[in-house]
Amino acid sequence: LKYHSNQYEVVKTHEWPINFEEINKTSWLFTTFNPHQNQSSITDKALAAARYVQNYVDLMRRGYLLLTDYQRVFSLSDEELGYLLEYMRYWSILRQCCGVQMSSDWRAKLQNVTNRTWHHGGPTSIDYPACEMYDLDVVE
Repeated sequence: LKYHSNQYEVVKTHEWPINFEEINKTSWLFTTFNPHQNQSSITDKALAAARYVQNYVDLMRRGYLLLTDYQRVFSLSDEELGYLLEYMRYWSILRQCCGVQMSSDWRAKLQNVTNRTWHHGGPTSIDYPACEMYDLDVVE
């Protein structure tokens, strides 16, 4: 995912290893790192090059509030951060419960698939999206 503005280009990736030749020297690299998975292709050079490394475990614990870290990265005012958090609070729910990024657990439940393995570890897991508790029309 690349975002261009008048000031910088942000590149967000989950793919490793990174082809540094494809990233402009003025680009900001954002990536996600999961300490519970073998990501041996992530090099110290790649982590050092990243403007922001999102830890998957922190994301599961903090949810959309992890975006408070962006205040420092993008020099956001408290008001700008408030707008970002307001938007992302609902987007996060919709992303996990609707459309192409829908949780595989929720999709299976909607399709009445009973013989499945929980992708998110089930309802007691910290990363379980709990889509059934939302009125998605209201969230939308």
